[in-house]
Amino acid sequence: MVEVTLKRVQETELGTVWQMQQQFFATPTQDQMRFVDSLAQIHWRFRNEQNNYFFILFGDQRAGYLRLQRDKTGQRGQLSPLVLLSDFQQCGIASQVLTLIEMTAPEIRVWQVRLQLTTSLAPILAKQGYQQVDDGYWRKIKD
Repeated sequence: MVEVTLKRVQETELGTVWQMQQQFFATPTQDQMRFVDSLAQIHWRFRNEQNNYFFILFGDQRAGYLRLQRDKTGQRGQLSPLVLLSDFQQCGIASQVLTLIEMTAPEIRVWQVRLQLTTSLAPILAKQGYQQVDDGYWRKIKD
């Protein structure tokens, strides 16, 4: 079985994040445009200390990326976006990514995931203990 890991994105790698976003949202609908950032916006978000970008690695291949946005207390976190490129979808990666990111930030008590697209991620979120709280928003409160 191929190992799934997370690797923190360095500022010099933000162009790759932008390219992955462009690939994922190849032809965004009007509704999806709110999730598409320019490279300048990605740089701006990266420089905010409450944001961390991670590459999702499938073995040594970059399968996608995610952004973890923390609130000022550090106890609430939101994943948006969580991007898996099409070649890596339906491989069981998403559930592993959720587990890994929660282990990476154990101080976060309230997790929220904001879905960019209507995807097959919803059943995975439910299986991982998340509850849908609004259209496109899922939340998990850890004990």
